[in-house]
Amino acid sequence: MLVVENVPRGIRLVSGLLLLQAILVGSARADEPAGVAARAKAVRQVIAHRGSSADRPECTLSSLRRAIEVGATASEVDVRLSRDRQLVILHDSTLDRTTNGTGKIGDVTLAAIRKLDAGSWFDARYKNERVPTLREVLETSRGRIDVLLDLKEQGDAYDRQVAGEVTRHGDPRRIVVGVRSVAQAKRFRRLLPKARQLGLVPGPEAIDAFVKAGVETIRLWPAWVKKTPSLVARVHRLRVGLHLNGTTGVRSEVLGLLVHRPSSLSSDDPGRLVKTLKELSVGKKSAGTSSRSGRG
Repeated sequence: MLVVENVPRGIRLVSGLLLLQAILVGSARADEPAGVAARAKAVRQVIAHRGSSADRPECTLSSLRRAIEVGATASEVDVRLSRDRQLVILHDSTLDRTTNGTGKIGDVTLAAIRKLDAGSWFDARYKNERVPTLREVLETSRGRIDVLLDLKEQGDAYDRQVAGEVTRHGDPRRIVVGVRSVAQAKRFRRLLPKARQLGLVPGPEAIDAFVKAGVETIRLWPAWVKKTPSLVARVHRLRVGLHLNGTTGVRSEVLGLLVHRPSSLSSDDPGRLVKTLKELSVGKKSAGTSSRSGRG
């Protein structure tokens, strides 16, 4: 208890009020921002970036299965063409970083790609993990998780081939097509009318055109938002969803993203993101700051 002697009563009263105000302000800063729980609940899509790439080799069936296991609602995969025009899942245009192969993936046949080790670069425990095909991803995901297709190629023939694989081996209602042009958005609206679309817009100036083409969610890069904060309000005024990319899924990162009222978030560590959103949605304090227990 604070005791102040030899101070006039009026000054003591003012001092007491100032002290109380300081305590209340300090408490408010210690608590989470108002409305965080509602904003956490409003995140409808938790996307595993290249699968659960924080603890599994990215863009493999292992990372996809891990995303399903930890409760992600969708898994993003990068769709490319092999030399013999087979649809395979690899982020980079070259094989060097995530396999024991070299060169451009478009210069190698599917048969040769399937012989490569796509796991040892991450951890020896994942030796002989293979580069999957789009068909394998669709079959593994069906009825279990949405699939976000990040289309790394362009053109009518490529789009039709992707749509054909989805129709034959997946569930169009559980597909989110990551479209990179208005023409591609319109084409996929015809090819896969039951699928949703995420606009991977090339720049802020393209937002309105993508929305006009029927794209349901727009991705904004953090650098764009930092430079032009009004972009967030613009997306919300257009009455479409907002997607923001995260990485770690830890509390501090997620709180910064929730300020913008996203409907969709992604993370390399979807398990951590799912846990953080659940904690925030019920106002629970975080027990720790570690983003994961290891690469197991």
